[in-house]
Amino acid sequence: MFARFLPSLRRRPEEPEAVRKPKDVFELMDEMLQAPFGQAGALSRGFPSMDVKETDDDVVVSAELPGLAPEDVELYVEAGRLVLRGEKRRESEEKDEDFHRLERSYGSFYRAVDLPAPVDQAKAKASFKNGVLTVRLPKDEAAKPRKVAIE
Repeated sequence: MFARFLPSLRRRPEEPEAVRKPKDVFELMDEMLQAPFGQAGALSRGFPSMDVKETDDDVVVSAELPGLAPEDVELYVEAGRLVLRGEKRRESEEKDEDFHRLERSYGSFYRAVDLPAPVDQAKAKASFKNGVLTVRLPKDEAAKPRKVAIE
C-alpha cells in the first residue's frame, strides 16, 4: 500500500545476467582472498577486520581477532605492507551431534594491508587485548613531517 508513496519500497526487478558487467580476474581473485573461510558475502570485507590510522609519529593498525590467542597469529612487515597470517581452530570435534546452525568460521587466514607511510620495522610493537591486536609502527624519520622555516 505504501509502495506507491515511498519509491524506496517499490520492488525493483533484478538485472538480467546478460546486462550485468562480467567480473574480471582481479575482481574474482579479490573476492576469493577476502573470504578466507570460503564464505563469500559474510566475510566479503576480509578477516580480520582492520583499522589503520596515521599520526605524526606512528602508523597504528588494529585488527579484530575474536577467539584467537597471540600464538595463533603471525605478524610481519614487508615492502611497505603489514601482513597478518594465522589459523582459527575448532576447540574440539563434536561427534554424534546434530547442528541446527553452523555460522562460526574456522581455518587459515591471510590479510595484508598497505601502510600509508614508511615505517621503522625494528621499533614495531604489538599488543593483544580482549581479542584486538594493536600494532604500533613508528614512522621512519624521513617520513615524519618537518616544519620548514620561511626566509
